[in-house]
Amino acid sequence: MGKRLTSQNKAKDANNPILVTPRKSSVQFKIALEDALIAPYTFKKAKAEGAKGFGEFIAKTVGKHLSITAVENLYLRTDGPHGAKNKEPIGEVVRDMYHFSNGSRQFRVHGYYNAQNYFCLCRLDPNHRYNFK
Repeated sequence: MGKRLTSQNKAKDANNPILVTPRKSSVQFKIALEDALIAPYTFKKAKAEGAKGFGEFIAKTVGKHLSITAVENLYLRTDGPHGAKNKEPIGEVVRDMYHFSNGSRQFRVHGYYNAQNYFCLCRLDPNHRYNFK
């Protein structure tokens, strides 16, 4: 009989949502800033309406502890040239970029999901001026 390598049969860290809950329906929607926002779609350039729109988006999503699936069902914009997501280089990595509204016709936020299922904000677009190509 061979040597037993370990007596453990469960992972010690059960806090990794990727391992524990692979389905987006049970993972809470969270926002992160991994890099600087892409100019000119930054907080620095945002006027009061942009800050208000972003605040509304946070209140309606993170503030209500919605799941990723719920946020996507309510606010994901799917009418772009490539549907809901577009391939875009961010730094050295090509990402699947998503854009969400806050329920209004004009306001948009753009970003991608990282390995920890955080929505990483890349653009704040309060007047819907950015168009995916």
